[in-house]
Amino acid sequence: MLLSTHLTDHLKAYLTLLLDAEDLLSLSLVSPTWYIFCNEEPLWMIQVLRKHHGNFTYHLPSWKHLYFCPRPSAAMSRPPARPSIALPTNAFTSDFLYRRYCRCHMDISSFTPPSVDTRIPRVSMTTLTPTLFFGQYARRPVILTDAISSWPSFTPGSPQQWTIESLVARFGDVVCRVTHNLDVQPPIRMPLADFAAYAAAQHDETPLYVFDQHFGTTMPPLLDDYAIPSVFNEDLLAVLPPEVRPDFRWLVVGPARSGASWHVDPAKTSAWNALLVGRKRWAMYPPGRCPPGVTLLDEDTASPGTSSLDWFLHVYPTLSDDDRPLEIVQEAGDVISVPSGWWHVVLNLEFSIAVTQNVVDSHNLTDFVQDLIVDGSVDRVHQLHALVAPKHPLVGHLLALHCMPLDEGYLHESAMVEHAFSDVMTWQPRIRTIFHKHHNLTTAIQSHLTHHPWTTPIHPLTSRVNPTFSIHDHLVIKWFSPLNRLWGECHEAHVLTVDFPKSGREEVPTTTITTQTTTATTSSTLLGRLLEAAFDMEQLVYSLLSAAKTKPLTPKMVASGYLHPRPTDDKWTWPYVVTTFDPELASLGQAVKTHGGLTRASWSALVQWMGCDWFPMFHGLQVPSRPGVLGTDISSLQWYIEYLQRLRDGCFTVHSQQNVMPARLVRQLDSYLPLHASSLVTSDTPVVLLHQDLTDENILGYMTASSPSTTSPLMTALACLPPLDRAALEGYCQAHGITTVAELVAVEPWADCTGASDASRWVVFRQAQVANALATSFVLQPDVSKEDDNGDDDNGDNGDDDNDRIEYDGGVTWTPRMVIDFADTKTGDPLWDVIPVLFSMLHGDVALCRELLHTPYWAAYVAASQATTTRLCRRLMQLTLLHPSQSVAALFHHFPHAKTLATWDDIAQFVFGPMVADLEEAQRARKCTRGDALSTGMAALSVVTVP
Repeated sequence: MLLSTHLTDHLKAYLTLLLDAEDLLSLSLVSPTWYIFCNEEPLWMIQVLRKHHGNFTYHLPSWKHLYFCPRPSAAMSRPPARPSIALPTNAFTSDFLYRRYCRCHMDISSFTPPSVDTRIPRVSMTTLTPTLFFGQYARRPVILTDAISSWPSFTPGSPQQWTIESLVARFGDVVCRVTHNLDVQPPIRMPLADFAAYAAAQHDETPLYVFDQHFGTTMPPLLDDYAIPSVFNEDLLAVLPPEVRPDFRWLVVGPARSGASWHVDPAKTSAWNALLVGRKRWAMYPPGRCPPGVTLLDEDTASPGTSSLDWFLHVYPTLSDDDRPLEIVQEAGDVISVPSGWWHVVLNLEFSIAVTQNVVDSHNLTDFVQDLIVDGSVDRVHQLHALVAPKHPLVGHLLALHCMPLDEGYLHESAMVEHAFSDVMTWQPRIRTIFHKHHNLTTAIQSHLTHHPWTTPIHPLTSRVNPTFSIHDHLVIKWFSPLNRLWGECHEAHVLTVDFPKSGREEVPTTTITTQTTTATTSSTLLGRLLEAAFDMEQLVYSLLSAAKTKPLTPKMVASGYLHPRPTDDKWTWPYVVTTFDPELASLGQAVKTHGGLTRASWSALVQWMGCDWFPMFHGLQVPSRPGVLGTDISSLQWYIEYLQRLRDGCFTVHSQQNVMPARLVRQLDSYLPLHASSLVTSDTPVVLLHQDLTDENILGYMTASSPSTTSPLMTALACLPPLDRAALEGYCQAHGITTVAELVAVEPWADCTGASDASRWVVFRQAQVANALATSFVLQPDVSKEDDNGDDDNGDNGDDDNDRIEYDGGVTWTPRMVIDFADTKTGDPLWDVIPVLFSMLHGDVALCRELLHTPYWAAYVAASQATTTRLCRRLMQLTLLHPSQSVAALFHHFPHAKTLATWDDIAQFVFGPMVADLEEAQRARKCTRGDALSTGMAALSVVTVP
């Protein structure tokens, strides 16, 4: 009795789960309390499943009776009386058991979401073309209506209509796999007729339900009762022989309160689920966002234990609006599409019958393959490659590229990028090969070393997807890997769909590639063009800069090519570009984050340099006429419209995954952004080259400390030496072009030619060590977590703004010199280039952004667009939402109060209103004082005439 009084009801119920039937019978004799807990129906349901598995019929009123009599016998005329003991009604109370009883008997037919969630749209298949689905809905959840009206299984009165009665009549003796949320092994299998009898009579909290992946083999006529919707026709796994193909389709039959708990579909596959009978409540979270109340075993695997009903009853009510999942009620006749990686939970509101199928299509192929590789199933990837490559060379080529990390000695792509892409020992032989190909590079390095012998031979500049190294602080070699997928002209699916395996007889016309392109090139070449687009664009920009002979505001390209000749049997040819390098240049981000920020004069000088020098020069380059990856001429406005349209179609998925904006703003995305991207331009919109990635990392300049003295750090270090040694070393440094203490130490010995004492040498060496320690100590490095902060503070105060001001404003004088990295260059509206400048380069500083937009170049652009202040703010906001630079996260970081505003128009006015204020008045004044200012400012914008 002491044990009973000191244990909670929850612990009592948990302890009974550890006992077998004999122990439960014994424990029930201890006291009335234990008698009640040891006779609980869910407890004996587990005992029946553990002992009898599926070999029982639900013919008795309780699971305890079924344990001792799983099937009726001829001698049993009526069920035995249930054992009982006398217990006054007020002698025992348990809120835990009462709530469990309510869950077992509750009617949940009206247990629907409190409001309609517009984030999961309902789209009729009668108005949906495969191309439209491919572009807008392949990567977001969607309900398809009118999708199964022609199926025999859904036709009323048809002998093939799927109802539980007709299925039992046709296949009642067929043994089906039955699943549950209970810890019982092995899986349960029982005849369909027995399951139907159980489902009609049960009152379980977590009912059993059919989830049979073998129904196509055990009940083959069912395969003729439905057809795969045409929009799900792509399926890589269709090439596998049936005997090796993993489970991919399931028959799902279950009563109310049953359903699948939180999970992600295996191997990052996508899925569709067609409901023929009943109603289902779905809840979803985007990839990478763990559902609240769920414990993860790994990245995409939830710990079992919480049923779908239990989650909706106990976790869901505690969630704030921003933490609520995407929700939808699936009605009979609806088909729901679940994209790759999306978490989802399903609760049957009524008795339901559904069929579901997992697919690997052109949108989730990369995720699927990477999941197999990380899971150690590399043999499966090789098997797919062997089966696919002969008939589908494009897909086969991509599968081979995904195995590149294994060829480099790494388990997966992320490990290769993290380690191999910055490992100088890996790249030295390849760089040596490049120098042997280009004799001018060898000559340049020989000449440089004659004057600067102390330079570092090779140094990694980045560990991102395009490995980049400096060679003797004189040249930079940039390699282009096939992993640069985020900033491409299009998603790889737009190319893969041309040659993707199909599961049915129909071919899905989802390609957007022009006929001219597909007939002129093979599908494998299309993939190569997509993956090498960054290299081609970087080459193009440097060539245009060289031909234009403009003011040198960029490095100079001195060589380019491929490590391996084309064509080659190698999986990747490793394109490269070699440019000049100035080690004295520091990025804007480095000056701000590691040296304490710039002076206001330097910030203003940067704005003027961008507005008066860089943008007019770069946007003034002639855009050549050449086809893009998908065939559209990049010099045409149509190319830009199609590019924006692809970003618009994927906008909801991108922002759902990033999770940086409140849920109410996510719901407004579809209505705020124009359905057709052509609304974002006019026929007069100029087409220029767009850098697209003008962040603080891609603009370089010269940096000096702002102080009354103009003494360099080297002279400061030498000032503490005795006068004779100081004068000798100053002259030595001036004669040999030495500008830093590190360079002076690198060329030692110099004591003989300068006469410097050993004591002075020790002082110089110590100065170098102090500078190196201060620069490399991990304790003094910038806080990465602070840099990655997305500004989740919603209180709208200015405390964070003050901290940002201290970080960005400092005592460093920094003079902009050049812009680098043209791999992400696109073509289109000049305003597209402003977005990353406002939020990354100028960190949302309203005064600086305003100054930039008031420079003659941008003032002329605004005047030519004839946009009002309100329209300009809305357009800037829409472009920010579409831009791939994650500027939305930066916007909410620099303007935390914006999260509290009701609509996107309110945010646009709040953020951009002060930046463009008085722009129209200023332009009118400029017209009056300088009549030809507009024509001069627009000269660079009129390079390409748009009909």
